[in-house]
Amino acid sequence: MQDDLGLHLREAKPGDCRSLWTLANDPVVRATSFSEKQIEWVTHVEWFNWTIRSPNRRIFVAENAKGDFVGQIRFDLEREEAIVSVEIVPSERGGGLGAALIRAGTRRCLDEVPSLAVVHAFIKTSNEASVGAFTKANYHAAGLTEIGGHEAYDMVFQRDSEE
Repeated sequence: MQDDLGLHLREAKPGDCRSLWTLANDPVVRATSFSEKQIEWVTHVEWFNWTIRSPNRRIFVAENAKGDFVGQIRFDLEREEAIVSVEIVPSERGGGLGAALIRAGTRRCLDEVPSLAVVHAFIKTSNEASVGAFTKANYHAAGLTEIGGHEAYDMVFQRDSEE
């Protein structure tokens, strides 16, 4: 799937494991995650191998028009709901790619999972960049919650709110 910005989404494959691990351990990604601890390689490999085989998870790699890795978006599925997680490489942050990736990933997941009705994004209240990106991608604030001792926004996208 490619959008008008040249952003291309594809399913993650085994060769993406190291790129996703490196991005997951980026200091900004760790600081905005609910678990700020660095991820060990062995732990990541086990998680990744399970993830790409799981019927309850969709993970897409984002590439720019030149085919360079620019981020990932993941959806954890449970019945009619999903939780989304997104990461952008440092060199691409702040330019609107996050909102484009969220829009494209959400659209693709909704297309692939017809029973999916609601997507939740749980975001630390201190993470203004992510709040802005999800807002631009048509998610709306549905309240506050606590995750791992951190106050978080629950931002929601509902299938019936699609443009």
